[in-house]
Amino acid sequence: MSDIFIELKNALGEERVSTNIIDLFPYSRDWSPMYHEKDYLPEAVCVPLCTDDICKIMKIALKYRKPVIAWGGGTGMGGDNLAVKGGIVIATRSMSRILELDETNYTLTVEAGATIESINDFLEPRGLWFPHDPESKPASTIGAAMMCDNDGTFGIKYGGIVDYLLNCVLVLSNGEKLRVGQRKAASTSSGYKTMWLLIGSEGTLATVTEMTIRVFPLPRHRYVMLWLTPTMQDAVDALYEIHKSGVWLESAHVNDGYRLDYYTQAYREKTGMPAKIPEGFGSLLALTIAGDEDVVNFQKGKITAIMEKMKYSLLDNEEIVRGWWASKHTLQWERNKWPSGQKQAKFGAADVAVPPGRINEIYDAYIRYTEKYKLKKVGAAIYNSRPHVSPSISFAVYVDDHDKESVDNFFSYVHAMSKEALGLEGTMSSYIGDGIRLRRLTRLEHEKGLDIMWNIKKIFDPDLILNPGKIFPKEFDPTDYEV
Repeated sequence: MSDIFIELKNALGEERVSTNIIDLFPYSRDWSPMYHEKDYLPEAVCVPLCTDDICKIMKIALKYRKPVIAWGGGTGMGGDNLAVKGGIVIATRSMSRILELDETNYTLTVEAGATIESINDFLEPRGLWFPHDPESKPASTIGAAMMCDNDGTFGIKYGGIVDYLLNCVLVLSNGEKLRVGQRKAASTSSGYKTMWLLIGSEGTLATVTEMTIRVFPLPRHRYVMLWLTPTMQDAVDALYEIHKSGVWLESAHVNDGYRLDYYTQAYREKTGMPAKIPEGFGSLLALTIAGDEDVVNFQKGKITAIMEKMKYSLLDNEEIVRGWWASKHTLQWERNKWPSGQKQAKFGAADVAVPPGRINEIYDAYIRYTEKYKLKKVGAAIYNSRPHVSPSISFAVYVDDHDKESVDNFFSYVHAMSKEALGLEGTMSSYIGDGIRLRRLTRLEHEKGLDIMWNIKKIFDPDLILNPGKIFPKEFDPTDYEV
């Protein structure tokens, strides 16, 4: 055993450092649809119990110039936390304690390895909740949510992680610990927003160990409505009309016809009866409103009047409504939503975002490139990531990860969709992140700004040991990484 691993075991304890391949293998793949024979084994996995443990790991890693990769729930879809240069994985799930609930100020301080689901399990009996709500919440950690800047169900009302995050504790590559942010205040105009640099940085600048977040009163009532519109653009335009009326939506999702088929398929599997969808409607606008019962009823009536005036149709099928909500929030019906094809292929997505008026154009590109690269469509879904109409889109496909051509075609498809989004004045990624899948294209999106980002990285991580091989293309790091 080499000296570095002996030092790690002496620092943390024999049982909290492993170089055994059986222990390393779970950290060799994330949810990226990569070829099944390809994996990235780290050299060691460390299980810290506190921030000071991570400080020790960093100091030892820096001494030996070993890469360090923080690992949350492993639910990323872009290779964000893969050990492309080997090194040490820090398994942060071992740090999952609730450190403080301040009910007076509606804040929660928690370690970075706590899952989103566990946070809300703690808050719910106290009449509170944390509305960041990804479908991966049983495994997704709060630290990874920050580092990947992913979105969730309730963004149109509550926003994203940047809107919840108040302060956090970081460990730099030299093992130094510091706290950044504005303590428990909701906003600040003092100094540079150092904490915001960490959001979406994918662990390339520092390792977050604990954070203080805003929490909210649990809604007393909620109502779910599904509306049928001709196209996804029609659904987005309808959101603007609802927004103009003063209705405060809790969530708003748009699904194309392929996604709608999954909900109707689940209905057929459960009831043995076909769902009736009127002709001419190829998109689903799913809305929730929440609050006091009289407020919810008023907003329900207002939405209904707007949608009926636009001649859109309410999907009046309670079983499908419950199934849609369960698939997005409670996850109880998730296993029934997907047809049997999901068992033979993996789920992959281009997660581009474009301005709200260009939905049809990017959707046309989705149809064009899935046909070009011979990929079966799962369908398109639009989330709203901020407190206004703010499309974050998943253009999903099936990928056979036992077929290298299928995997290669998938990444060609993601790159083509990314370039298309940039041409439509959008962005390559709205919730997955750059990871290793988009790093060859980041210069296209950020142009000379990428040089500034690299200089920032070198300030935080001068020896370049934090999660190497992510975000930055070959011109910054001469080692080329295969996807």
